[in-house]
Amino acid sequence: MLPRYMGKLQKIAEHIWTLEYPLQLFGLKLGRRVTILETKPGQLFIHSTGPFTIDESAAIYDLGNVNFIIEATTLHDTFSKEGQAAFPETPYLVPEHFPAKRMGEQARFISVSSTLLADHLQVQKLMGMQFINEYAMYHPQTKSLLLGDVLLNLEDATGYSKFAFKYTAGVKTWPAIDRPFKMSIKNKQDFQKSLQTIYQWDFERIIMAHGHIIHNNAKEEFFNAAVRAGFSLD
Repeated sequence: MLPRYMGKLQKIAEHIWTLEYPLQLFGLKLGRRVTILETKPGQLFIHSTGPFTIDESAAIYDLGNVNFIIEATTLHDTFSKEGQAAFPETPYLVPEHFPAKRMGEQARFISVSSTLLADHLQVQKLMGMQFINEYAMYHPQTKSLLLGDVLLNLEDATGYSKFAFKYTAGVKTWPAIDRPFKMSIKNKQDFQKSLQTIYQWDFERIIMAHGHIIHNNAKEEFFNAAVRAGFSLD
């Protein structure tokens, strides 16, 4: 089935919509994906925030009630103020050590939100990290794995971005756990155990914040990316 469009809001599968925004970091063209998922008829949650326009917010409200917004990583504060402003009554869930100046009254930590999340998502913190706190999430209804920065899939990178990903970030094949992310791993064994837990989830699709969505052979792609980065999922 071809995607259905509602302005910039794109329906990529049943119960899943996305919004795409440009985003650059140190000259690298990363892009930012916001994902909206329906858990029950008229009940939604948002994964990652963006610089929502009035029309985009209205299009999301037309789909249903947003039960919560969730940021996967402490590094995803770029559009946090815009996200909270667009949905001021909605709980905003963030990792521990998220920048305090970006947290409004509706913000709370993912680690103390299990009751809110239990009916919607399985959540795994990426253990063994330093400097960064990040969570992977599995949406059983759509068999979708939702990731922040741990896995990138920027196979269409060109120019400086293509050069930098290959020679600075050490990416030879996409999707990838890049070198800067690996440098934030303090305990390889603990991190690897987190990947092993994620790999056990029954996902058929990987939706990451940066890069192309993986619709086919998702578990194989995840496995191969982990192995290329030096981690065992056996």
